[in-house]
Amino acid sequence: MESLLFRGIILGSIYTLASIGLSLQWGVLRNLNFSHGAAITFGAYIMWSAFNLAHFPYPLAFVLMIIFAFILGIAIEWLTVRPFFGKNDTNIFIGTVALSSILGQVYFLIFGGRQKFLEPMFDGVIKLGSLRATIHEIFTLVITFITLIIIWLVLNKTRIGLSIRAVSQDQVGAVLNGINTRKVYSTTLGVATILAGIAGVLLGPIYYVSPHMGEAPMVKAFIIVILGGLGSLPGTILAAFIVAFVEVFVGISIGVTWAPLSLFIIMVIILVFKPEGLLGVSSRKA
Repeated sequence: MESLLFRGIILGSIYTLASIGLSLQWGVLRNLNFSHGAAITFGAYIMWSAFNLAHFPYPLAFVLMIIFAFILGIAIEWLTVRPFFGKNDTNIFIGTVALSSILGQVYFLIFGGRQKFLEPMFDGVIKLGSLRATIHEIFTLVITFITLIIIWLVLNKTRIGLSIRAVSQDQVGAVLNGINTRKVYSTTLGVATILAGIAGVLLGPIYYVSPHMGEAPMVKAFIIVILGGLGSLPGTILAAFIVAFVEVFVGISIGVTWAPLSLFIIMVIILVFKPEGLLGVSSRKA
C-alpha cells in the first residue's frame, strides 16, 4: 500500500507540472494550447541532447532546457496566438494543433522514431522502512515543490506575476491600468512551456523519450485542468493528485487499460454536480 501511495504522489507531482501551465494559459488567454504535449516532448529531447550528445553536466543541461523552453513558448505565442487573439479563437485552436503536428514530425526527422533513454540526474535507491524509492523519485518531489514555490513567488511578489494575475481577472481593466498584455501573453506561454519541459525531463527516465511521448500526458493535463476548474491553480494541483491516485489504484486493481476510462467517468460525475470543476468559480457567481 505504501508503494502505491508513493507512486501516486510521484505521478501527481509530474501531472501537476504538466497541467499547471495549461491552467495559467487558460486564466490569461481563455484558450487551451494543444501544442502543450509537444512542449513536454521538447523538454525531454533538449535535455537528452544536451546531456547525451553535447555531454554537458546535468545541471547545465537543465538550465539550457529551461532557456530553450521559454524561447519555444514565446514562439508559440507569436505564431499561434498573437495573430488571432481577440479575433478568432478557432484559428488559435487550429494553429496549436498544427504546430503540435509539425513539432512531432520535426522530432521524428531529427531524432528518429526509436525510444531514447534519458538518464536521471541521480541514480540509486533509498529504502525508507518498507518503502523503496529511487533517488529520481525523491528528486521529482523536490523539483515539484521548489517549482510550485517559485510559481507562487512570481505570481504574488513580482511585477510580471501581478500583471499575469490582473490580466487573468480582468483583461480590459488591466489594459486601462497600463499593463502590457502582449508581454503578459508571451511570458505566460514561456512559463507554461518551461513547466511542460520540466515535466518531460522528469517523465523521460520513467517512460523513455519518443516523438509523441507528450501526447498522453497532455490529454491527462486537459482532464486535470477541467476537473480542477479552468484557471484555478489550487484546483489543478488537487485534480492532478486525484487523477494520479485513480490511475495507480485502478491500474493495480483491475488493469491499466481501464485507467483512462475510469478518469473520464470520474470527470463526468464530478462535472455533473460541479460544472465549474472542483475549485473553479461558477459562472453564475462570477
